[in-house]
Amino acid sequence: MIDTATGHQIFFRCDSNTRHGFGHTARCMNLAHALRAQHPAEIAFIGDFGSFARGLLAENGFQVIACSEDRPTPQELLARLAPRSLLVVDHYGVDQAFVDAMAEAQRRPVYFVDEDHLDYQGKSLALISIRLDGQEMRLKRFDIPVFSGSEYLVVSPEFTALRQQFEGVHVRRTAQHITIFLSGSQGQFQREQIVAQAVAEAATNLELHLITNHVSEHRASTDLKSHVDLRLEGPTTQFAKRLAQTDLLICGGGLLKYEAAYCGLPSAICSVSDLQHKDSLEFCGRGLAWDLGAWSQAEFVHGLRTKLSTIIADQHLRQRLRHNCHALFRRDSTQRLARHLLKLNAEQDDHGRQTAL
Repeated sequence: MIDTATGHQIFFRCDSNTRHGFGHTARCMNLAHALRAQHPAEIAFIGDFGSFARGLLAENGFQVIACSEDRPTPQELLARLAPRSLLVVDHYGVDQAFVDAMAEAQRRPVYFVDEDHLDYQGKSLALISIRLDGQEMRLKRFDIPVFSGSEYLVVSPEFTALRQQFEGVHVRRTAQHITIFLSGSQGQFQREQIVAQAVAEAATNLELHLITNHVSEHRASTDLKSHVDLRLEGPTTQFAKRLAQTDLLICGGGLLKYEAAYCGLPSAICSVSDLQHKDSLEFCGRGLAWDLGAWSQAEFVHGLRTKLSTIIADQHLRQRLRHNCHALFRRDSTQRLARHLLKLNAEQDDHGRQTAL
């Protein structure tokens, strides 16, 4: 139970349910690990979490405070925050009214920012973007610290170990172990089927792992060619172990493409939305992943087999992706971010006490 009398608390406001994938909660949890390693604080996650997210948060020793709002409200958070608490908000539902209300209450959260449409000037302790510097959304126009991309990417400790495993290791001549994980949210069944069928048509003699929330549906109706060994798994807490055996990851256009790049795992990206695809095109343009297109494109499904054939067969392409990723992303990115946030929060606390005097 969070003790609001101590002031040594860190709160995260995020969701992971049928409407929101696991990415927001995952990056908050990864940041929470780094903060806890550097500062003895009580950490709680406030939000609407499905069973997978709840179990994983509890397994990692984080308190879960259930909150079923459609979008974050200041009232729910202000009732829980002590003066010295650090609040990190990662939610698409944040709007200008929320940012303004928190500032009026003399609270300046840290915000994860995926879209540039709000005014944070004087209203945030810091802004975090997983995007690379060249992809930035002009966030640096605010007189607020901005932590982004390869210098401050938030990854789990397991991914740091996985990166070390891949460093200096050449990729296989042909991708023989392929993992598909399009999204941690529901509703991806048909898309997963389409991608799995395209992989089966693009390659021979391979082991295909499909991580999905629709295991039973795939067992009943997903029938691939005999040369493909299809293995179905639900979302797992041991994801890094699965990727350690993977030659090629096929994923959506969100957080996972950055995590794969950090590790040096070659990836091919199926962007879910136009916004994701714009980000993915710039990402792939840097030689960090292979673009498969976006589901919104009329020609996407038709061209899937050809694009997959290229990345599966081209050893030099996959090796180049690994080299580029390791050259760009810092191994200590999450730890650096945690240090900066703790310092900023301490400075804010000192300033508040001096003002009170």
